[in-house]
Amino acid sequence: MAGALLTLAPSIAAEDGPQKRVLALYATTPGAPGAAAFEATYQKYFGDALGTRLDFHSEFVDLARFSEPEYAGALAEFLRYKYQRLPPDVVLATTEPSRRFAEQFRPQMFPGAPVVFIDRVATSQREPHTTGVSAALDLTGSLDLAVTLQPEIERVFVIGGVSAFDRFYVDLAREQFKRIAGRLSFTYLTDQSFAQLQQTVAQLPPRSVIYFLTLGEDGAGGKFLSTVAGDQLARTANAPTYAWNAVGLGGGRLGGRVFSNAVVAERSAAVAMRILRGEKADDIPITPVDASVIQLDWRALRRWNISEARVPAGATILFRELSLWDQYRGYIAGAVALMLLQTALIAGLMVQGARRRRAEREMREHQDLLETSNRHISELFGRLITAQETERSRIARDLHDDVSQRIAALSIAMSGLKRKLLGGTDDERLVASLAAIQRDTAILADEVRSVSHELHPSLLQHTGLVPAMDALCAQFGKLHGITVTCHAIARITSIESDIALCLYRVTQEGLHNIGKHAQARTVAVQLTRTEEGIQLSIADDGKGFDLASIRSRAAGLGLVSMDERVRLLRGTVDIETQPGAGTIVMVRIPTSAATPPAGSHELAV
Repeated sequence: MAGALLTLAPSIAAEDGPQKRVLALYATTPGAPGAAAFEATYQKYFGDALGTRLDFHSEFVDLARFSEPEYAGALAEFLRYKYQRLPPDVVLATTEPSRRFAEQFRPQMFPGAPVVFIDRVATSQREPHTTGVSAALDLTGSLDLAVTLQPEIERVFVIGGVSAFDRFYVDLAREQFKRIAGRLSFTYLTDQSFAQLQQTVAQLPPRSVIYFLTLGEDGAGGKFLSTVAGDQLARTANAPTYAWNAVGLGGGRLGGRVFSNAVVAERSAAVAMRILRGEKADDIPITPVDASVIQLDWRALRRWNISEARVPAGATILFRELSLWDQYRGYIAGAVALMLLQTALIAGLMVQGARRRRAEREMREHQDLLETSNRHISELFGRLITAQETERSRIARDLHDDVSQRIAALSIAMSGLKRKLLGGTDDERLVASLAAIQRDTAILADEVRSVSHELHPSLLQHTGLVPAMDALCAQFGKLHGITVTCHAIARITSIESDIALCLYRVTQEGLHNIGKHAQARTVAVQLTRTEEGIQLSIADDGKGFDLASIRSRAAGLGLVSMDERVRLLRGTVDIETQPGAGTIVMVRIPTSAATPPAGSHELAV
């Protein structure tokens, strides 16, 4: 309700015109919490409404502790003297005692000043030039709440004082509690000394509660600040202490359905502003205000083990200690989010790791299969090459030992027949034909011998790699009309026969490809030793080719044959070529006795 009433405050602070003097009368001391609540509300409300035009005054007449008639008269004379030059435009009487004081001494202190009072007993009676708000006190509301929170209670101990201010609330309580006297029994502790009160409340019987009214003066004549006395008794008591006023909650009293000074202060300030803007007090009716709110101290609820589930909806629970979640919600949420993110990342990394390990395992398995397959293919290719060389040797031997011999015999027989014909016939045409057949037979014998040598280079076995390479290059150059330069090591000792055969066959295949495809004019063949073994290069100035295209189309069986032959000997074949730029074939084969070259020679054909 207090928050809703704030909307009654004017939205524009400053208005043109003279200053407005506002005087607030409090029946207590400046340190009283109730007065402080009124003062804060008034200062803000009038400050927002009037700005620099506000001239605000407060007087704390302390009638609760000084109730002698002489005191009131002397105080009224002092206030007359104080405000005779600058009388207030409106007087705010915040309690019943301050209202009675203002109405009694107004002609003496501030003649004609309108009074805005706060009546805590519903009434329509008022003095001339007065108006106000009527906020009736419902003292039974806190006891109704006590029964809701603690259904087991049976007895209520009511604490009050002996001053006129205290007696007002004691009498009001006696009258209102008659309504619930049949449900609860009441014991009034209103004339004891403060020490006796402390002893009494510390030893209350079970199923009891305390209802604190006011205590400005105890039975022994001691003067007290009511809220301080109530808090001290609440801390000493062995039963919960309920209250009717919101002022001072937090010192030990549980609270209840309490009277809100902020609500009535807001409403009374709104009525005062109407007067300051020109309305007459007599024309403004007394405004009824419901100032009751439920306020409970969370610490007292815990002290007396009262479940919050019994607290009515809409109640305000004060001084709640924030849980770790409430205090560090942002940090906890951030930490949880970070942990979840880290967990997700870790889980993702674990899943990724598992997938990677599975992929690596599968790749190793495939690699093993591939290596096994490659090994089988290499073995098969090695056997194929061996079988090929064996078959070439057999065919070359058959050609040399059988076919060549028969051709030679045929050539000899033809030669004899030719001699006989030359001596016994005049048929020149027959002799010419026979001579042509003899020449073709001789050419055929040379070609068979050449094929035999290509199939099985006997020169390689008898004279070594270098002479065989020289002869191969010379034969190729003569056959194709291409200038071939062969630069080879003069002496190669202790080279393995399989390496020599491999190099010879690679050279043979390379020259064959040049003669068939390259359209080259010159070829350079170079055979050298390196620290690792034997190096062979075959370079031509032909038209070159697209190596990637040849390999992708699985063409070039000669290249495949070269690769496999060299790979079987743990060597490598590198081909550098591009269309229009010639070709270089580089072969490197490691040997067990690689030594620097002892000498070299060059053969040009």
